[in-house]
Amino acid sequence: ILGLIFNPSGNLLPIFAQLRPHRALWAGLLYGAITVSFAYSTEWFYTSQVSPMFAMVSSGFYVCLVLSSAISRFLARGRGYWAGDFFLAGVTLLPLSAMVFILSAMMRAGLLGLPILPLVLFASCYSVVILYMGCTQLSNIAEPYAMLFVPLTLLFSGRVAVRICAH
Repeated sequence: ILGLIFNPSGNLLPIFAQLRPHRALWAGLLYGAITVSFAYSTEWFYTSQVSPMFAMVSSGFYVCLVLSSAISRFLARGRGYWAGDFFLAGVTLLPLSAMVFILSAMMRAGLLGLPILPLVLFASCYSVVILYMGCTQLSNIAEPYAMLFVPLTLLFSGRVAVRICAH
């Protein structure tokens, strides 16, 4: 994980290549579970209770990100596997969910003078870079298509996750 955090463009493909497809799938599911647990913990820090709806939204976003990645790969005629889609979704969401979790814990502890917005923007940008690198390196999507698919994937995944859970 640290190799991915400090150098996603240089370490994403080598780390993924070291994993067999079933291990990459399990790693992606593990990262997704960590992301959902960060979401639960973040909500608990803010409200001192946990809502199943909030976990459904974060789980739904993860699942939609997996599906969007697979659809993008199919439309761009990229090469890759479902294991890569699961791995990429988990790795993409990990920095953002970890940053939100850390910030919420610090706010709960009373450390209010933090520059919260720049840190969340930093983590968001990091997640976008990881998703882009995954599209080009893991799914073998050409860069012009990846530039189009990354924001569309994020918008679609977020919209569908919130829409599904709103009903």
